[in-house]
Amino acid sequence: LPPEDGAHALRLVESALVYLAAGQPAAAEEDARAAVALNDAIFPDGSARSAYARGVVGAALAEQGRLDEAGGQQQAGLERLVAMIGDGSLRPVIDSRFAFADIRDAHAKVETRSRAGAVIVTF
Repeated sequence: LPPEDGAHALRLVESALVYLAAGQPAAAEEDARAAVALNDAIFPDGSARSAYARGVVGAALAEQGRLDEAGGQQQAGLERLVAMIGDGSLRPVIDSRFAFADIRDAHAKVETRSRAGAVIVTF
């Protein structure tokens, strides 16, 4: 598949999120399912983008009251992400860690947007 298909899949997910925010879950589901199919074709062994798109499908289904289907989609996406973290193909990027006592500093770090990854607060 051509590289522009990957960009198209990202645009489909963005569109699905806009539809969700606008209260149009059926349209969101359609675009998110198209993104899942395209990502699965590009990355047959799975990808974080495909797992994320499945999560968006799940959110769209939940908004439509189709909770059993939503749970299945979200579960499939989460299982794929966990597998990718387990095999090392997806690694979370951690910018900094803060003790709970320093939570104000953690919030300040997030608000400045001067981070290159997650800000972790430990208890």
